[in-house]
Amino acid sequence: FLTQHGKERIVAPLLEPFLECRISHVSGYDTDQLGTFSGEFKRLDTQIETARKKARIGMQLADLTVGMASEGAFVADPFGGLMPWNIEVVMWVDDEAQFEVMGIAQGPARSLHRALRKIADLENFAQEAGFPAHHLILRPQSNQDPRMVKGIAN
Repeated sequence: FLTQHGKERIVAPLLEPFLECRISHVSGYDTDQLGTFSGEFKRLDTQIETARKKARIGMQLADLTVGMASEGAFVADPFGGLMPWNIEVVMWVDDEAQFEVMGIAQGPARSLHRALRKIADLENFAQEAGFPAHHLILRPQSNQDPRMVKGIAN
């Protein structure tokens, strides 16, 4: 499972008993280069194609014929466009058996943002956002300023 966000720890306990396999984490490739939900790298392909690419890159790195990856997106909800919506694609690729399995889960997402100037406001926002279980991203207000800190968890 090629991932940078620990998703193998969530997927492995669910799939391993049913598939009689071992899900292992593959690293060595910066998957953010294929696109990021936070916008610093634009995704050039669809979610499905990006998940497929990630699985194949992981297969190549691990020298395996089976691979797994996921790709998430945060968009406006499909009903009224008023709330954040998460779509997660999970892809299993098996070259030996020559098949792919894809799963899609979607639903309301916790995706808050604020422009803040005071530490007290940041503390209140972090509590509202569900911090530290829900990690934070800190970035300057200007889109032209590339500085960003992701994955703030403490």
